[in-house]
Amino acid sequence: MLAMFFSLLVFSSALLCKADLNLTEDYSFQLSVFSDLHYGENESSFGIPADMNSAALMRQVLSQEQPNFVVLNGDLITGENTFAFNSTGYVDEIVAPLVEGGYSWASTYGNHDSKYNLSREALYAEEKKYTGSYTQHGPAGTDGVTNYVLPVFPPDTTGSSQAPVALLWFFDSRGGSEYQSLPANVDNIDNYVSNGTVSWYRSTQADLQVRCFPPPFQCPPPSLPPNLLVFKHALMLPRDFFVFIIARLPILHQSQYGTLPSLAFVHIPTLAFVDLQAQTNPNVSGPNYPGLNADVPLAQQGYSNTGSEAIPFMQALLDTPGLHSIYSGHDHGDSWCGRWPDSTLPGYGVGGGSSQNRPFLCFCKHSGYGGYGVWNRGVRQVRMSIDQSGGLSVDTWVRMQAGTVVTAVSLNETYGEDVYSTADGQ
Repeated sequence: MLAMFFSLLVFSSALLCKADLNLTEDYSFQLSVFSDLHYGENESSFGIPADMNSAALMRQVLSQEQPNFVVLNGDLITGENTFAFNSTGYVDEIVAPLVEGGYSWASTYGNHDSKYNLSREALYAEEKKYTGSYTQHGPAGTDGVTNYVLPVFPPDTTGSSQAPVALLWFFDSRGGSEYQSLPANVDNIDNYVSNGTVSWYRSTQADLQVRCFPPPFQCPPPSLPPNLLVFKHALMLPRDFFVFIIARLPILHQSQYGTLPSLAFVHIPTLAFVDLQAQTNPNVSGPNYPGLNADVPLAQQGYSNTGSEAIPFMQALLDTPGLHSIYSGHDHGDSWCGRWPDSTLPGYGVGGGSSQNRPFLCFCKHSGYGGYGVWNRGVRQVRMSIDQSGGLSVDTWVRMQAGTVVTAVSLNETYGEDVYSTADGQ
C-alpha cells in the first residue's frame, strides 16, 4: 500500500504541474508523431539547410493537421556531429514550431541522442525549460531517461475528480555512446529497453489499470483514509492533491469496466517488427499492410542477431491488457503498420492466444531532413477515439511533405484483411 502510494505520488506530482491531456468533445485525441528529425547533422555543410527544411515541414504539417498533442519519437539530434557548447541548443530549434503554434509535446530519446558531445540528461534538462514539454524523467531503477506514462482524461475535466480514459506510454530504448567517453562516438550503451525499465513498467501498468464509469467517466472524490491523513499532515500538502492520487489507487477505487486502453512509443523497434517484415501473408507494403518497406531487414533492439535482449520488454508488452499499438522509428525507410506476428523464438510468447488480442506495430515516418535516406519525408498521425463503453479505436495516416495523405488505415479487428491503396508517398 505504502509503496504504491509513493509511486503514484511521483506520477501525480508531475501531472499537477501541467494541464491535463483531454479528449476533444467528440471523444477523440490526435497525435502528430515526428520521428528521426536528426537536427545538427553535418552543420558545416548541408546541415543548416536540412534543419531549415525540417522546421518548414513541422510548421506545414502542424498547420494542416492541428493535432491535440505532439510526440517526438527519438533521434531528435545527430549527436555525433555536434559540439559540446551547442549540442543541446538544437532543442530550441526543434521545439520552436511547437512553441509558436501553442502545441504541447512529449519525447522519447534515440540512439543518436547520446554521443560524445551530447548526453540524454542534458537534452532532457534543456527540453524541460519549456512549459509545453510533457517529457518526464524515468524513476530510479529504470535505464535511460524517457521512461514514463501520461494519462488522457475525458473532455473538459481537471483530473482532480476524474480517472484517465487512456494511457500513453513512453520508453527509452537507449543506445549510442556515453558522454565524453573515449574513443569518441563508439557505441557503448545497450540499445534495448532494460530489464529494470521492464520491472517498473509491469508494476506501474498494473497499478494504473483503473478507470471509473462510462462517459462522462465521473469518479466521486473519495474520503481520505486515516492512514493517508497522517501523510497529508506530515507533508503539509493540500487535500485536493491527495484526492487526485487516491482517485487513482486501484485498491481504493476499482473499476468494473475492464482495462485501460493505451498506446506505446519507443524509438528502436523490437524483434516483432522483424518477424512481421519477414512474413509473406499478408506482406508489409502490400494492400493489406500499406506503407514504405525499404529498410530490409530492419534494425531492431539488441545486439544479437535474434534481438533476444529485448525479449523481456516484448513479453511485458504482450502481457499488457488494453495495449492497442506500438510506434517506433529508427529505420528511416519503413512506414507500415501490421499486427504483432507469430514467432518461433524460444522464450518469446505470442500473448493472449488469438492474434486479434495482440497489439499493432507501426513505424512512424522519417520526418527530418537529417539522417540517412532520400525518401520523401512525412509525419505519422494517430487519431484515437473512445466509445461509450470505454473502448479504443485508432485511425492512422501519414501526412507527406507535399501535403498529401497516404496509407490512411483503421487499426481494427479486420486490419490485415481490409484492402487499401499501396501509394506510399514515394
